[in-house]
Amino acid sequence: MSVDKIGSGPSPVAPSGGGNKKAKESKERLVDLKDRVELSEEAKQRLATDELAKLKAINSRIESGFYNSKEVAEKVVEGLLRQLRGKSGDDK
Repeated sequence: MSVDKIGSGPSPVAPSGGGNKKAKESKERLVDLKDRVELSEEAKQRLATDELAKLKAINSRIESGFYNSKEVAEKVVEGLLRQLRGKSGDDK
């Protein structure tokens, strides 16, 4: 009795294209899970208006000589030193 081969042996399994698709989908889901902040047009306009008002107030103080006083100069210097030293408190 003889046994004949069926086929040429085990066939390699070809990878399907679905694996890459799943990886892409999971990456897209991760992107979707990140926090986002969106400002409405009204909020953007209010922000711009508030900033403009603050700039106008600063310009007005500059023109009036407010920042030329010794007290204001000392406060500005103290604030700058705190920032340079990496502190946010009022301790010296």
